[in-house]
Amino acid sequence: MKKHLRISKKQKAQDAISKKYPELMHNHLATDRNIFDLVLKMLFENSDKNALSLEKEIFEPFKIKMSRKEQERVWDVLINSGFVNPIVGFGNAGKIGLSQTGYQIMTQYGTYSNFIESSQQGRQQQPIVLQLSQHQPEPPAAEAPKAPTPTPAPVPPPPPATRQNGENDLGVEG
Repeated sequence: MKKHLRISKKQKAQDAISKKYPELMHNHLATDRNIFDLVLKMLFENSDKNALSLEKEIFEPFKIKMSRKEQERVWDVLINSGFVNPIVGFGNAGKIGLSQTGYQIMTQYGTYSNFIESSQQGRQQQPIVLQLSQHQPEPPAAEAPKAPTPTPAPVPPPPPATRQNGENDLGVEG
């Protein structure tokens, strides 16, 4: 029995819009990149604070207006990126802090955009081709049996020490 998959009206509408207006999808990604830049920059510059309220301390000062649904989407994308951590506890609703990964990105690249550009350049690099030198080592010849190495002659023991009266350690005159 063949199962039919239905595409929802919402998905059809989104597909039609993205086909008719591809710049909207690109604009949406650019907006997300700008928001990431702003959020990471604000958290990095205010690293003396443990957390900032996404809506009150980041969006409001820059007059960023978006619907509640869009704010929730941005929140989810930020949290799932691993660059920021949600702060939990009484009175910390809606607050985020810079994660260790986010801190490393900001110290190394300065902005999220620089990080994205660097990672895209890394993917576009040509594969590394190793060139072999023209001189190739010769294969080892069949090993001939080696002559045994001579062992050094044994060293004779030193003569026994003698005492003043002429006797050695064994008590015999010698």
